[in-house]
This record gives sequence, structure tokens and C-alpha cells, in this order.
Amino acid sequence: ACGTPVVARLAGAAPEIVPPECGSFFSEARPEAVLEAVARCPQPDELVSGVQGVGGVSDACVRAAARFSEDVFDAAMSRVVERVLAGAREDELLSG
Repeated sequence: ACGTPVVARLAGAAPEIVPPECGSFFSEARPEAVLEAVARCPQPDELVSGVQGVGGVSDACVRAAARFSEDVFDAAMSRVVERVLAGAREDELLSG
């Protein structure tokens, strides 16, 4: 959320959460693999090529993190609760 790229293990939802311009991944739990991921990790002051409306890595990271902000989460949960209270079926809840 502060614009700092991350290094994360390539597992779970990490690839869907961290776009390539915001970090790098390692597969194996070995110090060498972590060091390689750190070396590949974008630097905050690098420019991002091919990403519309983003000037640098820090901007891209802040924008990516905003998708998971408390406000975004609260709004999504409110929509689900409203639909449940309105009697939506499970398949309707999952579709939007």
C-alpha cells in the first residue's frame, strides 16, 4: 500500500494479487531462490512500460494495493449482505 515492490513465494493467490510490475516471486524455499527474486524485483523509482496511466513502479504498487483496501472490501461485503438479505441465490451471489 505504500508503493514498495514485494518479494513473495509463488503460492496461493500471490500471482493474482501482485502484478509483475509490483514484485517478483520465488518457487523454492531456498535462500538462493529468494536472493534471485530480490535481484529481479523492480525498483520503486523504475518507470513502468506498457502500463496505462502509471508513471513508475511505486505508483503501480499503490494502485494494485488499492484494489484490496478496507473501503473496497467493505463495499464488496455490503453488496453481498444486501443481496443475501434480498433473497439472492448462491449462484447469483457468486456472479457479481
